[in-house]
Amino acid sequence: MGTKFAFYGGCTTIGGTIIELAHDGYRLIFDLGRAVSRKMPTIQGEKPQDVIPRLLEMGELPDIEGLFCEAKDQDRIAKQTLVAISHAHLDHMALLPLLRHDIPVLVSKDTKRMLESLDEIAKGPGNPLQYLAIEDKELYIFGPFVIRFQPVDHDIPGASAIFIETPDGRFVYSGDLRLHGNHAKRTRAFVDAAHQFAPDLLWIEGTRALSDDLPEMIPERELVAPMVEAIRGTNSGVYFSFYPRNPERIESLKRAAGATGRKLCLLSSSAYLYSQFGGDLTEISLFQGRTTEVVDERIAWFSNMQLPVVTSEEVRNSEELFMIEMPFETLGELSKIQPREGGVYIHSNGHPLGPYDEDWSSFQEQLQLHRLAYRPIGSSGHASREEILSMIETISPHLFMPIHTHHPERFDVKQVQRVLPEVGVQYDVGDLLQKKPVKRF
Repeated sequence: MGTKFAFYGGCTTIGGTIIELAHDGYRLIFDLGRAVSRKMPTIQGEKPQDVIPRLLEMGELPDIEGLFCEAKDQDRIAKQTLVAISHAHLDHMALLPLLRHDIPVLVSKDTKRMLESLDEIAKGPGNPLQYLAIEDKELYIFGPFVIRFQPVDHDIPGASAIFIETPDGRFVYSGDLRLHGNHAKRTRAFVDAAHQFAPDLLWIEGTRALSDDLPEMIPERELVAPMVEAIRGTNSGVYFSFYPRNPERIESLKRAAGATGRKLCLLSSSAYLYSQFGGDLTEISLFQGRTTEVVDERIAWFSNMQLPVVTSEEVRNSEELFMIEMPFETLGELSKIQPREGGVYIHSNGHPLGPYDEDWSSFQEQLQLHRLAYRPIGSSGHASREEILSMIETISPHLFMPIHTHHPERFDVKQVQRVLPEVGVQYDVGDLLQKKPVKRF
């Protein structure tokens, strides 16, 4: 029996990539996230038995045999299934809360640390999963599959590409990656390793398919200067949002705060994640208000650190002294602070990410209501279209499939055969390499 694979998501969406690779009664599934959807309800803290039927009816959960908690017990399927997660962004792992507990999850060591740290602050899968954490480039054998993780640069610790070998094929899955972050050498090393691996098939992300038409991306290392410029332009309040799963961004925020004489104030959950990845909290305070999460004294870390706490009242009386983390879900706190005119809001890849998000209009209305000037200062976690095309050329697979993109047709390399991916198709690797028709299910 030859290797077969199918997509359950991620073909024409950003995120939600789910690929099932099967051989001789074994299957490997990667990733297990969901694309941003206006219909998709929150599943955080929900019971699987309540959520799964609803999501299946809405078409927001793939009907994959024996994978999720409410599947009929099929021990054979569970024992021969492995899930691999490239990194801990929601669009790659948001369905983990629904995964059966007896199915192991292969991750990098930093991804395991991130997922477990998120659980500590009630923002993770909340599911007693069997994590199998392996070293970078370590070989892991699962039945006919030989798997290894290759680190890449992305805007989260632990991000990895996945190399897979079966008896009749070699496969590379890029995960998400970039070349303008603090660890670009990881992505370049991935490209070299993938070329040497000589894959039959490359699945590669194409998030920034339209990057040719957009302004040049600011490299991660150059974010401090525009932040400082924005802050020095006001004597009023400075508020910001970022994605807490990118603790390295706090380094830029700290430097900007230090250069402008302001005290950096984080939410307790952000400070905790930062600390778990080596962050120095000596110059950081916690911001706590009516609508922010309360510091949980049950977690020993909070009481042991004894970080200073800044309240909304203090900010209201002395806005010019602080730089406050204020994500979208806590913007109601501004009503208590009553920002003075001339304040600034630095949007550094926090939620909502852009106009395509259903919360964007409300976000902009809140900033206007409180007279805060919007300043987008961030750095994408994704390589540009031209960079992706160059990677494909260098890796030189037999075939490639652009995924994790709204525009897979924008990726075409003359020297390499392209196959546009489709959900609902079962691909036989041997047939695909021989250009035979695919089967639909």
